[in-house]
Amino acid sequence: MLKIILGIGEVLSGKLLLFDALQMQTQFIPFSRDPEAKITKLKEVNSLCATAISDSVTYDEYLKSPECFNLLDVRNAEERIAFSIGGLHIPLSQLESRYSELTSKDNLLVYCASGIRSLKAITVLKKIFNRKKIFNLAGGIQKLKFDSER
Repeated sequence: MLKIILGIGEVLSGKLLLFDALQMQTQFIPFSRDPEAKITKLKEVNSLCATAISDSVTYDEYLKSPECFNLLDVRNAEERIAFSIGGLHIPLSQLESRYSELTSKDNLLVYCASGIRSLKAITVLKKIFNRKKIFNLAGGIQKLKFDSER
């Protein structure tokens, strides 16, 4: 990309660069675009990539159909006692040893304070439950807690 922007060097457009680290050799394989091929699904592919790690659900979206989700709180015990929206509580640090407490059925909505730990939890859970629909509570419950204290 920088070569194109700066207009320097040779661009690899129409070439595939193969690097063999074992032999420390490189090879260029030329190719050309199929003139009959039409790119129609690029937007779909990009959206699939964006949701490969996790789909996000806002709290308002969750409230519209809470029966569609099982909740999983991955915060620590002190945070849970201070404020909770319910669901099963398995702290992130215990998730790999306690994942069997989760059912492999139904959609799972994982939450934490800000959404960072829940994304880490989802990465772990996707490896265990590769077919389970797992969602992240967008932004966590931090905002909900502050709104309820007003």
